[in-house]
Amino acid sequence: MVALKYMPIDSPGTHLIKHLDGDPSNCAVENLVWVSRSDNAKSLHRGKKRGITAYGSRWSANISNGGKTQYLGLHDTKEKAYEAFRIAFVEQNGVEPW
Repeated sequence: MVALKYMPIDSPGTHLIKHLDGDPSNCAVENLVWVSRSDNAKSLHRGKKRGITAYGSRWSANISNGGKTQYLGLHDTKEKAYEAFRIAFVEQNGVEPW
């Protein structure tokens, strides 16, 4: 693991690596930072698009309704995944998300 080799930490079991650009495939040292589990949890949705999740180098789109999650596909770009979510959200709610 790049971080353990080039960014030593006393207790790696208590921290996680955060990719500053949000791309888990970009493991350049300048893109990595150690964060506590609680700080990572707090920032999971901050600044991110609703309804999409990075999945390797691609993006998954999902929408929930009544406690059930509907899979909207795996997309090549973040923008395409968000558009799939946005269309489903408008169909479901009649308004644009956020």
